[in-house]
Amino acid sequence: MKKMESDNDLLKIMDHLDGFSRDQASKETLEEAADLKQLVEKLRALPTENSNPQTDKEFYTFLKTRKNRSNSTTITPRIWAYVALAASLALLVYLFLPKSLSERYQDLDSNVDKVGFIYTLNGENISDNDYLWLVSLLEREENPNIRVTLIDLIGQQPKRLPLSIADLLTDEEIPAVQMAILNNIDQSYNPDMKGQLLAFNNREDLDEMVRERIVDILSEK
Repeated sequence: MKKMESDNDLLKIMDHLDGFSRDQASKETLEEAADLKQLVEKLRALPTENSNPQTDKEFYTFLKTRKNRSNSTTITPRIWAYVALAASLALLVYLFLPKSLSERYQDLDSNVDKVGFIYTLNGENISDNDYLWLVSLLEREENPNIRVTLIDLIGQQPKRLPLSIADLLTDEEIPAVQMAILNNIDQSYNPDMKGQLLAFNNREDLDEMVRERIVDILSEK
């Protein structure tokens, strides 16, 4: 859904509906329109990610009250009721439709914020698409702190660790990142990763603790 460019768009919609209701609707429908407009004003003032429980309660009370009212014998107020309901639901979707992980990540400016954001994802149910995005982000991310946090998050998911994680050892230079990769390989070992581990172990520039970790993994498998 394309996001509206400014709050003026919402005001234009409400002003249009106000004019429509004044011209063609009954007193009962005008009261409903006023109720809806008041709720929309509250929705506009809310943060885009966190809904106010009191506003949610008032909104559903409005819908329940609308169902309990007697039906009008005229056609125009009935059409207005459908328009009002559709508009209110559309506004809810527009305001509270969750962003994807990649969109939320791109909104962050500092590496500290990015590390914190990734860390909070440990408690979230990550979709397959978001999981693939995390793996691709790891492959292109350069900051070591972000890389370590990403590796740990990927390793905690209930999915088989992709072989590309082991491939990262080939060019990885930072011991902390190397250890994070090895720890997650150990937890979700795939025999197809043995070749990458052996090749990595042949590097002459490895920290001694890293080399010991490789030997431990290979000896246990």
